[in-house]
Amino acid sequence: MTDERYYCIIGYYGFYHQSLKLCEECGELISAMMKYNIEPYAKQQEHLLEELADVQVVWRQIVAFMGAEKIVEEIMNDKLERQLKRIREEEDAVSSRS
Repeated sequence: MTDERYYCIIGYYGFYHQSLKLCEECGELISAMMKYNIEPYAKQQEHLLEELADVQVVWRQIVAFMGAEKIVEEIMNDKLERQLKRIREEEDAVSSRS
C-alpha cells in the first residue's frame, strides 16, 4: 500500500509540476553521483544519499498518481532477474574460457 503522503503532495502540486520536479531531482542526483565518484568522502556520501531520497520521494508520487505501483514493482523484479541472469551468463562464459 502506498503512503498517503505521496498522494497528498502530488494532489496539491499536480502531475505536471511534480514531473518537472522529478527531472530537477534527477539532475541533482547525477551531479551528486559524479562528485561522489570523484571524492568518495562522508560529506559527498551524505549529499548523495539525500539526492537519492529526493528522487525516490518524487518518483513514488508519480507512480502513485498513475496507480502503477504493482506494475512498476513487477517491471523492477523482471529487470533484476534479467540482470542476474546476465551476470550468471558472464560468469559461465569466463569459467568456460579457463
